[in-house]
This record gives sequence, structure tokens and C-alpha cells, in this order.
Amino acid sequence: MKRTYSVHFPITCLLILANSAPNLSAAEPSRGNTSSRKCSDAVTLFVATPTSHNYEDIRPLMGDTCWSTLTVKQIQSLDALVAAGNKFAAQLMAPHLRQLDGGELEDALRAFGRYSIHDMRDFLSLVASRALTQQEASDALTMLPLELDDQFDAQLAALRTRRTAVENVHDSQLQAAAKSALHAIDAFMAEVETARSGQNSAKPLPQ
Repeated sequence: MKRTYSVHFPITCLLILANSAPNLSAAEPSRGNTSSRKCSDAVTLFVATPTSHNYEDIRPLMGDTCWSTLTVKQIQSLDALVAAGNKFAAQLMAPHLRQLDGGELEDALRAFGRYSIHDMRDFLSLVASRALTQQEASDALTMLPLELDDQFDAQLAALRTRRTAVENVHDSQLQAAAKSALHAIDAFMAEVETARSGQNSAKPLPQ
């Protein structure tokens, strides 16, 4: 017959053990808080001085946990660096776009759209390495500056500039990414052309 055993431990013993156990959380900061602070400090330093040295210091820290602790201001600062063509900021941000949503995601995609003009080859390399997804890349290439809203001629000019930049990248390893980029740009250009035609047809005829 199979036996089962029950262990009865006096409640008073449990209380004694609980009271005598060291309070580790009070004695020292949690490992998570220390890691978050180290991450935040590294991002602050990188944003202030986005050099290759500071990039190498922050790169090992920039996992999903670190990214989730960043403030809106820090993310916006990284956006600004990406939009200005900083390669290190682009490499840090690209794998984490999927953690953003709403306005933060739109701002980041718009920043990567601007980045593509500065360095289309590196932009396509981020796609080829899957740091950026195909969808993120397509959205970034067709996210234009807000000041071009309803300015269809200016939008088409900006898209043609991006298209030319893609065509000027001659690297066999980036062919698939380039082909997808051209498809996204061409599709959006067609939409803008349609919108422009609609706008022109809606204008009143001169008297």
C-alpha cells in the first residue's frame, strides 16, 4: 500500500524564521532597479554624445527590458538622432520599434524615413538583417514630414528622392530589401497621384 506523509510544522517556528530572515529588499536595491538605472544613465549619455564609444557601451544593455524603462523624452531624443542620420541611434532603435505604438511609433517611423535619405544602404541593411521588419520599412519610407500634408507635389518629390536613393544602392545582398522598398514607394506614389488628381478636379473653374 502506498503511503503518504504529512509534515506538520509549528506556526510559532514559522514566525520565528520569518522574523529572523534578513530583509534583503531593504538592505540593498533590487537588481532590477540597478539595471534600469544603469540603462537610463547610458541612454542619457548616448543621447548627449552619440559617439561610437558610447554606442558600444550602451549596446549590451539595450534589451527589451532596458527599452521598456525609457522615458518619452529619451525616445524622442533618439528619434531626433535617427532623423538627423545618426547610424548608431538607428541601430539601437530599429529592433525596438515593435514595442512602440500610436504616436510614438509614427514619430519613430517618420524618423527612419528621414534616416533613409541620409544612408539608404544602412537603412536597407537594417531590413536585410531583420532589425527592421518589411512592414516597418515600407511604412517608414512612405511616412513623410508633417509639413507636407496636402502638398501633393512636394510629397511626390520627396518620394522620388527616396526612390532614387534606393536605386543607387548596388548590393546583391540587399536586392530583396530594395525591391520591397521600391514596391512600397511606387504604391504610395500612385495613391498620392490619385489624391492630387482629385484635388485638381475639385478646384473651381476660372470665370
